[in-house]
Amino acid sequence: MTDAKVEPAYCNDSDALLPAIKETKERGCAPAELVADTAYGSDENVQQAAQEGIDVISPTLGKPKSKEEKLILDDFPVDRETGRVTGCPGGEAPCEIREGEKGKLTITFDATICAGCDHREYCCVGLDADHRWEYTPKQLRLAQRRVAEESDEFCEKYRQRSGIEAVNAKLKRVMKLGRLRVRGRARVRYTVNLKVLGWNILQAVRA
Repeated sequence: MTDAKVEPAYCNDSDALLPAIKETKERGCAPAELVADTAYGSDENVQQAAQEGIDVISPTLGKPKSKEEKLILDDFPVDRETGRVTGCPGGEAPCEIREGEKGKLTITFDATICAGCDHREYCCVGLDADHRWEYTPKQLRLAQRRVAEESDEFCEKYRQRSGIEAVNAKLKRVMKLGRLRVRGRARVRYTVNLKVLGWNILQAVRA
């Protein structure tokens, strides 16, 4: 184990990721890829971790309506370099693309084409009176992550996440982390760090 934190119950798990990355980088043991559960995979965390050269592999927090109910941004082809939608699920290109404040993009499709489209009843563009749709860079990043999560590569990498649960269980059972005999954050932090150190020594001896 390269990092352990003791936090009050009211703290948000997602806030612990970036400090952990910073500390492991300072100690020279930061990973190139970090597999984490959904709580740590906010767009902000993923973006800031990328600036540190670390790829966070985590499911996207929050899911849009299912594709059975409505076509979503995930369904539209996008130019990865420009971040612009290049067409609709029906294969038609937008007739206008405008960029607004903070990179928000507005795409407009031909109303005549939309009127005869088979996807009209559940298309986010076809349902709009102006056949126009807006999305932000953040919404696009989340959509692209959701698409990537369906790939075999993501599933293979994220499969490693389940291994940490076994480690957590052993820390509680073998190192007695589940029932500490001290109180107060400072004492608890000190005790946890010693137990994690002991666990690392135990693993080194077994290696």
